[in-house]
Amino acid sequence: FTPNHYFVLEDIDRNGKPDFLFLDENKLTVFNENKKEAFIHEFENPITSSPIIFTFPNNVCKIGVSDSEDEEVFLFNADGSLYKDFPLEGKSPFSIGHFDNSSLQFNLLVGGKGNFLYNYAVN
Repeated sequence: FTPNHYFVLEDIDRNGKPDFLFLDENKLTVFNENKKEAFIHEFENPITSSPIIFTFPNNVCKIGVSDSEDEEVFLFNADGSLYKDFPLEGKSPFSIGHFDNSSLQFNLLVGGKGNFLYNYAVN
């Protein structure tokens, strides 16, 4: 990996053992606890911000990545597949949460073109 890579230690597959996430230039690589490659995703452009780990109900883990050059945000499942309806338009790191705790819907907030803030519903 280059000196400018990002590293995150997180139990992505929720098996009780940490997984190793590396984001280096345009490649996201996840290794399991045995240092075996779980998945790789190559982006069109170099990624300039760290991946973000999100924990959803039932202890489900997802990985968020922002491609500021193509202005797209990605949300990956623990197996490396893209979450439904992704990528979405956006050009900044993003956050996912509830505006209303009684709602089952999550909101994804991300910076967009023209300094707008985009609010997507994530189910």
